[in-house]
Amino acid sequence: MASRTSNYHALKFDQLLKPAVLTGNGDSTKSTYIDMQGYEELILEVTVGSTGDAHSGSLKTDLIVEHSDTTTDGDFADAADEDIINPLSGATTAHFATIDADNEDDRVYITAYRGNKRYVRVELDRTGNHSTGTIYGITAIRGRAASNPTN
Repeated sequence: MASRTSNYHALKFDQLLKPAVLTGNGDSTKSTYIDMQGYEELILEVTVGSTGDAHSGSLKTDLIVEHSDTTTDGDFADAADEDIINPLSGATTAHFATIDADNEDDRVYITAYRGNKRYVRVELDRTGNHSTGTIYGITAIRGRAASNPTN
């Protein structure tokens, strides 16, 4: 019989933003932060649900990775492009996706953080008046723990 391995005890899942409908005019939503102490890898997953608004270049949401050495809100800054996997080409630093068309909702967007800051979070930066809103949820998956099991 073949040997079976599992990542169940090697990964730690944390909800950073409970799925919710986000509305507002030019608002920004910041997830809770994740503490990377004791872990070497981080995957950030943003689930985007159906929208009631017509996305466009003037009605959009940018997904941005922020990091910090402290938990103080004002200390968080956009991560450098080299600190994330798949930065959005031609976009502002730390962006890994822009939802600016209706066919870009009902999807999952993923990036990985490889920087050296202790705390990491995701910012959902909305441009324009999102009057009906879109459902967003954010999950962090930490791996390569200093000690296992994590679950």
